[in-house]
Order: sequence, then C-alpha cells, then structure tokens
Amino acid sequence: MKKKRRFGRRVFCVLIVLFMGVIWQSDLLSQEPAEVRSLRKQEILQTDDNYREYYFGLLTEDEKKIYREMLSGIQERQDEFYLTSSNEQLISKVYHALLKDHPELFWLYSGQEAEMVYLSEAVNYGGFYFVYIKMAEPFVNYEKQMHQEIQEIMAFMEHALEEVKEQITQDMSAYDKVKTVYTYLIDHAEYEASGDDQNIAGIFWKKKAVCAGYARAVQYLLEQLGVPCIYVEGNARD
Repeated sequence: MKKKRRFGRRVFCVLIVLFMGVIWQSDLLSQEPAEVRSLRKQEILQTDDNYREYYFGLLTEDEKKIYREMLSGIQERQDEFYLTSSNEQLISKVYHALLKDHPELFWLYSGQEAEMVYLSEAVNYGGFYFVYIKMAEPFVNYEKQMHQEIQEIMAFMEHALEEVKEQITQDMSAYDKVKTVYTYLIDHAEYEASGDDQNIAGIFWKKKAVCAGYARAVQYLLEQLGVPCIYVEGNARD
C-alpha cells in the first residue's frame, strides 16, 4: 500500500513539473512580439517562380521556414527583421543556401559575405532571433547611402536580361540558350578584379569580374530564361 502511495506521489510530482513547464513555455510565447507570432503561423512557400532554389530543396522543413523568413526580409531590404529560430548553426546553414540560390541579392556578397548579427536580448524570449544584417563592403548602410546605387545596378541587370532575351528564339534548345548567355557575357565584360568582382554587379555594372561574378551572372540569366542552373563552389588547384 505504501509503495502505491509513493508511486502516486511521484507521478503527481512529475505531472506538476510538466504542467509548470507548459505554463513557462506558454508564458514565453505570450511575450513574443506580434511579428514573431505572425511568422509562426505562415505556411512555407515551397517554390519560387523565378529561381530554381536548388539548395532550398536540400533543407529540412524547419530550415526552409527560416529560409523564407530570411529571404522575405532581405528582398524587402530590411536591415533588421525577426526569425523564428535562435539556432545559430541552423541560421548560418540557411543563409549560405540562400546566397547560392539568389545571385540577384548582390549586396549580400562582394568578396566577403554580409554578416548576420543576432541581438542577444531576443533569446530571453526563447526560440527566435531578432536579426541585423551588417552589409558587405561596399554596400554598408545600403538602405540610406547605397539605395540609389543598388537601383541603378538592378536597372543594368534588367537591361542585360532584355538584351539576351532579344537573341533567344522559341525553337532554341537549352544548349543554344547557354551558348547565347556565354557569348553575351564574354562580349560585355572583362575578366578583371574590381570592387564587385565576386557578384553580378561587377558583370552588369562595372563590366569587370572574376570567376564568382561570372558564375552568378550566368546563373541569374539562365534562371530568368527558364534553364535550370545552380551555383557550385569549389577550390582550385595550382
């Protein structure tokens, strides 16, 4: 009989601990900003009409959610936004996947990556981060100082795309489209180091770039033409 009573007390204690945990978690969630609560309710968009997003497809569902939250904040050119995760390793993995999927976000990469800065006070709520993006040179403070320049670069990108489209016919094979893009790029840019030689701004704006700039420009144009293309990184040997 005594054993049964002891067992009953232990079960009761465990239930109390679990109940307090639920209350604590509920209290934390109730302190979350409205923006975070709204993000948690959003469904994950699985496809993008303009980009293949190969690396997005390799992510888990939780990682895909962070990817979409991050991409939305960056595309709207917010320098501060929320993510529904506080896992820095996960966020870093997602960020690198996003950079490889979206060459049009050239202000995030120019020889070095834009740095994701996580504000620690958000961790006190548990389960999410308030993120600040410290832009890569030369796009620091892009929203204020560089906004006009970014708009100008985007106009050059669109102009290049329209020029390539004028050379594309309906009966062209994927091979011929790739060849057209290749010819256009080598005719309109030099293989030369510049301030933006690692991204598509170097190709379309300064007309100078190196390997990464050319690769991202090819990816951008081919994806807009409906030709599957992914960006792959590697190390060269002497």
